[in-house]
Amino acid sequence: MMKIHKTIKAVIIASIVAVLVVFGTPALSHNLEHREHKQASNQVLSDHSNTKLTALYHDSAIDEIKSTHSDLVSKKKAYGVRKNVVDLTQEEKQAFVDAVRTLKNTVPQGSSISIYDQFVAVHVEAMGLMSSQAQGPAAGHDGAHESSLLLPWHREFIHRFEKALQSVNPNVTLPYWDWTDSKALKVIFQDDFLGSNGQGVTLSIPDLGDVQGGPVASGPFSSANGWILNPNLHLKPSGESLGEVLLRFLQVPPVNSYPTPKEDLEQILAVDDYDTLRQGLEGFNKLDSQGQLTIRGVFMHNYMHGLVGGGRFDFTTGQLDPLGTMASIISSPYDPVFWLIHSNLDRLWAEWQANGHAGPNYYPATGGHYGENLHDRLWPWDGGESIPVNLGPADVLSLLPHLSPDDIVTPADTLDFRKYGYTYDTLKGAIRSTHQVLSSS
Repeated sequence: MMKIHKTIKAVIIASIVAVLVVFGTPALSHNLEHREHKQASNQVLSDHSNTKLTALYHDSAIDEIKSTHSDLVSKKKAYGVRKNVVDLTQEEKQAFVDAVRTLKNTVPQGSSISIYDQFVAVHVEAMGLMSSQAQGPAAGHDGAHESSLLLPWHREFIHRFEKALQSVNPNVTLPYWDWTDSKALKVIFQDDFLGSNGQGVTLSIPDLGDVQGGPVASGPFSSANGWILNPNLHLKPSGESLGEVLLRFLQVPPVNSYPTPKEDLEQILAVDDYDTLRQGLEGFNKLDSQGQLTIRGVFMHNYMHGLVGGGRFDFTTGQLDPLGTMASIISSPYDPVFWLIHSNLDRLWAEWQANGHAGPNYYPATGGHYGENLHDRLWPWDGGESIPVNLGPADVLSLLPHLSPDDIVTPADTLDFRKYGYTYDTLKGAIRSTHQVLSSS
């Protein structure tokens, strides 16, 4: 009994740390000089119930940044390595699952939802900026997709999630799903990792026949094992609720071809233009034989969402009516496979950057909607200057985490992934020394 109480206490302490690191403090992903400059220049304040506590968190964050940078330089602290999912040990799989489930089962003080659900709420409301009723300079456009900001926004988002996981277990890093690896599909959807396909639902799709899927039947993310979703956050893009259980329609035609052809991915990574790279990886368009984005459809990142979640796709427009959780882009983080898909998206961008495309010259400085350009603020790390509309049947805005008003992130801040303290197993040989990284940041 004593061991159980100690374990519960450890989880509570770790969860509190997770809240402070991810939501109560500025991101620990930028250099100190840049962060202090932003604190001085930011005049936009959001509504916080305890400004003194917020300020204290900020001071603690600055101290941690100083300590972290000192450790990195003097001790050559190792980067966290994000690994291919097929190379995870059984212990690493279990550690990842346990940390994810801890975040899902921990409700921070002052919130009505768990830490995990708060991440889902952020992803939902990033799309709430699209409405003409949204407020602020970022209003009128998706805050996380379908533009240049896709890659920087998700780099920041998944990094914060990784930091939350590491507050539970410091050895956990985000694995990635290499979409060209034929072995990955079988590794991921097993009961010893992310669980099975959905079962129990048969749907008849015109010209395709009957398809199978439904609630995840077994594994750590089934309803039987306590993975219960908030129906006010588990939504279709229309706002219709998908209910309380995780839904998968794995490899339902016409989105059933796997793996992704390596030559298609290599063609994308060979381009020199950032936005061509981004569009190719996002997957509303495909490069033709001349290297032009002329083929409209569902590819790469978008295809992987559909491969897991299933849906009635319009291959002409790239739009879909989702069947399962992953295919509903808005609420897709509710399926933990989301983090593997987006870790791979980030890895591909990191490899492209390491292959001669590093720095601000390889990201658009101007010309985009607000939030897309190099020095624009990314919602929600924008000091409260933009406010999305409420999506879904409930007050989702009230479920968002409170962020420090000086927690400001721009695309420029995300360009060097090494500042975040991680690398990928495919890039370890290409990483500069820690001293070089910090002295040039």
